[in-house]
Amino acid sequence: MSPRRKKRTASTRGILLADAFLLLLSASAFATATYAWWDMASSVTVDQFLISTSSSPRLLVGIKDEAGDIAYGDTLTDGALGKSNEDFVSFAPLTEASAMFSSSWLTPDFDFESGFPSLYGPYWTAGSSTGETPALAEGYLSFEFYFLSDLDVDLYLDGSSSIAPLHEVNVLRAEELALPGITGDSLDEVVKFARVSFLSEDAYTILAPAKHERTRFGGILNLRGNDPYYDHKDGKEVVYGETRGTPSYLPPLEDDSEPPSVPSAFSAIHKAGIERFDEDSPGFDIVTEPSYSIEELALPPDTGQADPLIHHSLASLEAGIPKRVVVSIYAEGWDTAFVESASYGAFTLTLSFSALQRA
Repeated sequence: MSPRRKKRTASTRGILLADAFLLLLSASAFATATYAWWDMASSVTVDQFLISTSSSPRLLVGIKDEAGDIAYGDTLTDGALGKSNEDFVSFAPLTEASAMFSSSWLTPDFDFESGFPSLYGPYWTAGSSTGETPALAEGYLSFEFYFLSDLDVDLYLDGSSSIAPLHEVNVLRAEELALPGITGDSLDEVVKFARVSFLSEDAYTILAPAKHERTRFGGILNLRGNDPYYDHKDGKEVVYGETRGTPSYLPPLEDDSEPPSVPSAFSAIHKAGIERFDEDSPGFDIVTEPSYSIEELALPPDTGQADPLIHHSLASLEAGIPKRVVVSIYAEGWDTAFVESASYGAFTLTLSFSALQRA
């Protein structure tokens, strides 16, 4: 996914301002139904959210107060964040979300001064639709942060950022749930579908902190009906999601395909007599999530000059002018790791930011 406004393309160089911004997050995901995000009522709860900055005078972070003035500080507490987003409280629930269909809102006339990114709900909320699902009005967290520097700098993710499962919590949770296939180790997989996005007038960037695959915003699913088959209609398998073009199909099988070892909404049986979706359909494309891992997004240590073709800045700051950056936290439903055995898991997330001075 490309931002509608171009990043700066000029080479940047200067000093690296490391450990300038630190965000700590503990979260838990819970499920009440079966298999995957696309057919269960799942949620994530934020248990702890602390933001702090280093003593460096070159980079500060702030939020607006009730009067609309930006209040900067070394630490942003839960109370301050709650004033920034009234939905944020301890254990604030997060429901299903996906960053697909960003072109629906990230248009040339998008208001970067006050706008927020849109995330989209699962297909059980969309009735018979296989295309765009309803945009969510709630169920994820978005915060307006304002970065300020006394120098012209570019803002980057720092390599000290990390994500890790809360293994001891997950072991206890698995014991309490006592559900088939759910263990502490399986709940640790929750980190794979956690997402953080950063929106500024310079870029829209998606971080998959524990990126493990290229997630596609579409495909065949087993959602409808109490059966083990991929959904089908009019003799053909149904293709959901953000796609381009018209899918092609393979001849139907005479017998059902072998059942998957671990059934999920993403992994089901091809029903005999039903034309199968051709993954290599000519002229047909499923949009791929444009996400980065921490390693892909972070600016390497001791970098004196950034290459805009390799390094991905989150925003460009002009000296003395605050830059608005919206940080959103959600769980990506199209990530195939988002299955029932991981959907009750808990994790911790640390985000730190660095700034590189422009020449």
